[in-house]
Amino acid sequence: MDDTTVFMPPMITEPDKNRAVFVHAREECPPVRLPGGAILQMKKDQIVLTPYAVVEQLLAMGTVELV
Repeated sequence: MDDTTVFMPPMITEPDKNRAVFVHAREECPPVRLPGGAILQMKKDQIVLTPYAVVEQLLAMGTVELV
């Protein structure tokens, strides 16, 4: 019997970055480009529904938070 595994699925699943999320702007945000090419400029305390990939960098900076 061979002990080597032919296929091992990942233990941690990757998030679907194209899935829409609600985000709350904690402060005025720099403009971001939406998938259709439009520009989104969020003002402080605004809540927006947008794909995760669009706001991923803003989340990392702490400018926005998921709702």
